[in-house]
Amino acid sequence: MLNFKLILRSLSILLFIESFFLLIPIIPSIVYSEKQEIIFILSFSVIFLISILFRVFSGKMNYEFSHREIYIFIFFSWILISLFGIVPYILSDSINSFTSAFFESVSGFTTTGSTTLISIENYPKSILLWRSLSQWLGGFYYLILSLSILPIFGLGGMLLYKPDIQLLNFNDIKEKVIDVFKKIIIIYCGFTVLESLILYFAGMNVFDAICHTFSTISTGGFSTRNNNIAAFNSPMIELIIIIFMIISGVNFLFIWRATKNDYKRLLRDQEFHFYLLLIFCAALIVTILIYLQNNAEFLTSLRYSFFQVASILSTTGFYNHNYLNWSPVITLIFFGLMFIGGTTGSTAGSIKTLRVYLLLKDSILEFKRIIHPNAVIPLRFNNKNVNSEIITNFQIFVILYIFLIIISTIIISATGIDFKTSLGATVSSIGNIGISFGQLGPGLNVAILHPLAKWVLIFLMILGRIEIFALLVILLPSFWKR
Repeated sequence: MLNFKLILRSLSILLFIESFFLLIPIIPSIVYSEKQEIIFILSFSVIFLISILFRVFSGKMNYEFSHREIYIFIFFSWILISLFGIVPYILSDSINSFTSAFFESVSGFTTTGSTTLISIENYPKSILLWRSLSQWLGGFYYLILSLSILPIFGLGGMLLYKPDIQLLNFNDIKEKVIDVFKKIIIIYCGFTVLESLILYFAGMNVFDAICHTFSTISTGGFSTRNNNIAAFNSPMIELIIIIFMIISGVNFLFIWRATKNDYKRLLRDQEFHFYLLLIFCAALIVTILIYLQNNAEFLTSLRYSFFQVASILSTTGFYNHNYLNWSPVITLIFFGLMFIGGTTGSTAGSIKTLRVYLLLKDSILEFKRIIHPNAVIPLRFNNKNVNSEIITNFQIFVILYIFLIIISTIIISATGIDFKTSLGATVSSIGNIGISFGQLGPGLNVAILHPLAKWVLIFLMILGRIEIFALLVILLPSFWKR
């Protein structure tokens, strides 16, 4: 029998933490005389009281976690923090529609970065800070899940780094979460402070530097400017953001080890090599195409291409130029990168470089097995044999990923949106990327979409963040049988 009190207690912890972060936007409200303080005080009060009620009704937590309770908690945690994240949007009348407000909140916490806001610079800075802060929180929460809980239950892309943990009671999971928390909190916050300072000294004001740092470290992509990073027109700012986007797309546990002078795991990791190879090769190809087809200077071409490739592959979603004006070949390259994403153990979304790398490598080895049917040719990763069950898991994930994109594209197209825009929106949403093509390209947003299309994208954003399996398992009738 499902222990809903255990789930409720766990959800109360998330809401309790979220409520206090709602007090932070009061600072810009006071500094810029926006008179939004009461909005965030009320938002804090509502969510804080609900978290207390959840805790009271859940009673003591002296029970064991089962797989089923973890699956339910993971799915509903994203819905709940996003649902209560809309409170400031609604109370401030920044977003009048519940659907649009929920979309904005889900886009924030899942670090997607798509927006329903028009003329972003006209909104209160306190609201804009909350948008960026929701991405920072969502990114950190995803790291906790992907590095501690998901591998234990065979979810996510960290299967090859799966810890040897068999016990599933609360204390074991709590200890694992605390251990991961201690390892990444300093790195996550340290990078946040560091990038904010560097962006400030590079020419951004304090507010813009903080907001864009929140969006970069979480690979979220929300901006405080209508024209995103292009509004600053600064090669130095773009270079800084490129560096931190690439870093944020790397496994945070490897980064933590690197800070302890253990660089070998990171430098020898094949997924990390593949990730960097993709960035540099794609950036070089796009640079050449821009240089030849747009008559731009080579350094200018390099600047635009490197930024956009890093932004898409890390699934951050920033842009420094209208890439829709470039050749269709570049669009195809970007579209392909949207399916790959960053490394496992990072805040990046999409399929992940680990899955793509191993599936490509396994496909190549399969040709060798056909040529040499009697030979034993194992698939190896970081000098270890890869279990065939892991490859099967990855194959099923990719099939489901593509299937969901096809179905969602058909549904959105049925609402009157052209195919290119519909396909771009679905790939962007399930990959938690943010930027897209067609009618949803740079400077445009999902406000033009039918409410049904927005709900489809909301579903995809959440599904992409929980990596599909957690929800599909819940939908199975056998899941609910004792």
